[in-house]
Amino acid sequence: MIVRPADAGDLDALARLWYDGWQDGHAHIAPEGLRRARTLPSFRQRLGAAMANTFVIGSVGTPIAFFGTTAGRMGTRISRPLG
Repeated sequence: MIVRPADAGDLDALARLWYDGWQDGHAHIAPEGLRRARTLPSFRQRLGAAMANTFVIGSVGTPIAFFGTTAGRMGTRISRPLG
């Protein structure tokens, strides 16, 4: 696998990946207000602001995983379920 910087062509697919993962892992335990705030457009907006520090595994537009960095450290990590 090759890790590469995120490309503008990844944005929609990355937002979907993050949104789906959040729904699967957090929506059932999160307060109602947070569930309402975590929309697909909200994840897209957050990613759009962080693309310079986002790295992807997978082809442009079809990522299988991504992570962000802050101050040189790995932060958010998201991947599709394997299998």
